[in-house]
Amino acid sequence: MFFNGNIQEKEEKRLENYRKTVSAMLSPIIKMADEGNLDCLVFLANHYLSESTLDRNPELGFSYYQKAKALNWLDADFHLGLCYLKGEGVKKDVDSAIDCFHEAIHAASGYSSHAYLYLIDIYMTYENHIDYHKAERIYQEYLKTGI
Repeated sequence: MFFNGNIQEKEEKRLENYRKTVSAMLSPIIKMADEGNLDCLVFLANHYLSESTLDRNPELGFSYYQKAKALNWLDADFHLGLCYLKGEGVKKDVDSAIDCFHEAIHAASGYSSHAYLYLIDIYMTYENHIDYHKAERIYQEYLKTGI
């Protein structure tokens, strides 16, 4: 019993040190993001939505993507669409995801090709959204882009 308690105590200490280190490292990045630095906003959004970070906070990640969108980051709509589609940091809302993916396409996002493919998938497989005609139309549109 003592041995297991000792291991748990060491693990808790390690996590505490990790959190302090990460907090110290993120502090200047958060400050720059609060000042409108787009790169810092995107970094923080990705960080807080990452499955591999111990301080994962999807709601905060989603809010950083929203702030990046307000600064006209072209790829914001695609990432917000993924959040809506998966329910990460926001209530799952397939209709909002569809709107975001369309916006990503129209904004000529670097993720336009992905947005097309997500829309096709939604219209072919998502309950209450199946519409093969829309899927076909979007597929034909996608082919015309040459992406």
